[in-house]
Amino acid sequence: MPHEGTANVGYSAGGFEEKCGWRADIMARVYSFPEQSVLRDRYASSTYRDCYCEVLSETDKRGPVGLFISVMHPMPIWVQGLMTVRNTVVRLFGLRTDAGNTKIEQDESCYKVGDYVGFFEIAYLDQNEVVFTTNDRHLDASFSMLIDTADGRRAYFTSVVKTKEKLGDVYMFVIAPFHRFIVGRMFKRLRKSD
Repeated sequence: MPHEGTANVGYSAGGFEEKCGWRADIMARVYSFPEQSVLRDRYASSTYRDCYCEVLSETDKRGPVGLFISVMHPMPIWVQGLMTVRNTVVRLFGLRTDAGNTKIEQDESCYKVGDYVGFFEIAYLDQNEVVFTTNDRHLDASFSMLIDTADGRRAYFTSVVKTKEKLGDVYMFVIAPFHRFIVGRMFKRLRKSD
């Protein structure tokens, strides 16, 4: 089982708990990367990476897509506002700003590889993990929702980004703190919904 803390590099979440006043009542815990994830090969060579973990109730029977939907939908108004600002700015630099599939099915059994949840495309799906991707000319981003049942039920949300050019590096440098702030708070929703 991965341990609390992280051994990340680059624009990683390493030390985020101390630097940003991490509090368990507000944010999800930062964890090291779960080795059983299909993203393991991309993780080591990524420009940015982070991983969050929440303990799930034993009665929580949602699969990885259902957990992702619970975290991302409905999007809080304050996150929608931040995304509007982000989209306005990055559109000038040619980064993706499309909303993708805005109709989100609550029934996770409806989803398969190639489908979209928002602007995230499902690239991999099995009973314990879903990997979403969103790529453009500046960077490739992958996000995994993994359920680990080795020691109770835990959900891991991992972000892995590989930049392709300098503009992607600048983008991640600016966006990384917002990403950690948003994901840390939204992933905590798993505590409240099962």
